[in-house]
Amino acid sequence: MGHWRTMEPAELTPASLAALYANRLPAIRVSGFASPQECRAFAAAVGRHEMKVVVGERKAAVEAFAAQKIGHLGLTQAEYKLRGVDAYLTASQAAQAQVADVCAHSFDPLARLIDRLQANVPGRVGIASEVDGRPYFCGIIRDSSNGLMLHADFAPYQAPQYAISRIEAQIVCNFYVETPAEAGLTTLYDAPWQWRPSAPGEVAENYPLPEAMVADAPAFSFRPRAGEAWFFNTRNPHRVAPSAADGQSRLAIACFIGRMPSGDLVLWS
Repeated sequence: MGHWRTMEPAELTPASLAALYANRLPAIRVSGFASPQECRAFAAAVGRHEMKVVVGERKAAVEAFAAQKIGHLGLTQAEYKLRGVDAYLTASQAAQAQVADVCAHSFDPLARLIDRLQANVPGRVGIASEVDGRPYFCGIIRDSSNGLMLHADFAPYQAPQYAISRIEAQIVCNFYVETPAEAGLTTLYDAPWQWRPSAPGEVAENYPLPEAMVADAPAFSFRPRAGEAWFFNTRNPHRVAPSAADGQSRLAIACFIGRMPSGDLVLWS
C-alpha cells in the first residue's frame, strides 16, 4: 500500500509542503513561478557560459552518465561525496559565482524560491552551511534533455560526513526555464529509498538504482512547462525520459531543500 493520499499535484501551501515532506502526496506544482520574459532572459544568460557534463565517481554512475549526458553549470554535492567536505566547499565558491553571473544577467530564482518557502514555514529558510559557517553551493543549472536514469537522493545516505546529514526529510525544487514541446516525462515512484550502511561512514550509491525497487509501486508522472516550479520528495525513486528534439532544451535550475529537526529549511545542490 502506498503512502500518497492523492495522485494529483498540490499548490504550494503550508499544509502541502508539510505533506510533501511526509510523503503524503506526489508533488507540488507552482505555475507562473517566472514569466516568459524572465525565462527567456535566464536561458540567454545561461548561453553565455559553457556547460560541463556530469560524471560519476563510481563505475556504475560513470557508465550511466556516459550513456545519458547531462550538461550543467555549477556543481552537485553528489560529485564530491567521496572527495570530502573541504573539496566540495572549495569548488562551491567558483560554482556559486558562475550561477550568480547568470542571475545578474536575468533574475534570481533562488531568492524568489526562498521567499516562497519562507511564506509557508514558521522556521528559518536559507542556504545550507557547514558547522564552521562555510556555505554550500545552491542552484545547479542542468540540461536533462537526454533524460535521467532511476535514482533517489537523501543526504543522510549520500553525505554522512556533511552537516546536511542531520536533515530528517528532503525534497527538491526544479524551476524549468526552457522545455521542448514534448519534454520528457518525470516519473516519481511511491517507494521511499531504504538503505543501511555496512560500515560507519559508508556512502550510498544512488545512480542508477535497480528497477526492482519500484516494481508495482504507485507512480506519478508530469511533463514540465517553462515557467513552472515542481517540488517532490527526493527519497522516492524518480527518472526523466528523454525529450523529443525540437531546438529547445529541457533546462532547469534545481536545489534540494532539507528539513532539519528544528523545522528550519536548508538549501543546497
